[in-house]
Amino acid sequence: MRRLCSDRMVLGAGLASLSFGNAVLLPVLVPVALDVGLTEAKAGLVLSLGALMVPLTAPVWGARADRIGAARVFRIGVAGGALSFLLLALLLWAAQAGHVMGVALFLALAAARMLYGGVASAALPAAVSHLAADTDPATRTRDMSLPGTAFTLGSLAGAALALPLIPLAGPIAPLFVVAALGGLCVLLAPPPRHAAPPPPTVPARTLRAAPSGLVICAALAMTGLAMAHALLPVLLQARGALSVSETVRSGAFAGLVATIATLGGIRLAARAGLGPATTALAGTLVAGAGMLALALAPGVAGTIAAVSTLSFGLGLLTPSLQAQVSLEARAQGQAAGQLSAATGLAWIVGPAAGLTLHGVFGAAILPAAAALLLPFAAALAGRIAVQAR
Repeated sequence: MRRLCSDRMVLGAGLASLSFGNAVLLPVLVPVALDVGLTEAKAGLVLSLGALMVPLTAPVWGARADRIGAARVFRIGVAGGALSFLLLALLLWAAQAGHVMGVALFLALAAARMLYGGVASAALPAAVSHLAADTDPATRTRDMSLPGTAFTLGSLAGAALALPLIPLAGPIAPLFVVAALGGLCVLLAPPPRHAAPPPPTVPARTLRAAPSGLVICAALAMTGLAMAHALLPVLLQARGALSVSETVRSGAFAGLVATIATLGGIRLAARAGLGPATTALAGTLVAGAGMLALALAPGVAGTIAAVSTLSFGLGLLTPSLQAQVSLEARAQGQAAGQLSAATGLAWIVGPAAGLTLHGVFGAAILPAAAALLLPFAAALAGRIAVQAR
């Protein structure tokens, strides 16, 4: 039991270091890059290239975790994230000092961010693979709440660090802190030293269904959710008649409230004991209700309340979906990698699609986006019916 608790702490700290770094990077990279001469398009492309690597590499890392063991792959992922943040910090510092600029700076920043997307994407599938191998199917939803909790707490901690540290030490300083913390997670607290995990012991009927169908339906649902989240600043500005600076402040506050709501959903999913399919279906329905409310919400307060409802549903959905996919999987790492890739692809496609379609259809696009949840809800309902027999 002590070993399992220690393992969970290490997994949580490693995953939190990655989301911690991203929370620090987002408010730092674009303004510093613009200050040293890059265009908005190039700064955005640096972020996009990193995100694009995740769906390409996460399934590969997940399959590798099944072959060489989740522990080794997890350490590679966390180390890759720490190295990426260190390189980004050094490059931005060198650019401010005038040592690197122009095309060379853009290519180097893009390569550093692609390192993050290509290597740090190993951490989540490996962590899920380890949790699946070391936990009981009856408590799988509770155990799969660890990654979501770690990522959410890391994001909150990153925002809390950036606010006081940037005025004191400059905008790049938080990135050096992030790199050091990621390195400590690898060097001072190594993850559990397990060989490649065996398939979980579950009833035979759960192994008959391949996870690919559920993962595809989940990708559609996540795309709809990503579309809704991307529209939040636009909706806030239009409904509150806000200036740009007021929109930024309102968006930051809405993001904080939504993050807390997500964490609340994750913790409820861990403790409810309803089973992964039932909890995932409940989360999908709550998120869908939040999306519909977001289409009709009046004013800034109503919009924030609606996106918080959506985020609470997403919190319920995330660990229960990972648990359901895990219970159906023959190879844990491979299944976790496929789900990570599907989620990553949704968050690449969803924001661009949502903003583009909003320009044509306005908030009416949100009920259509909510319809993307229906195939996923139907797939979950079918699994609940099978389990009830």
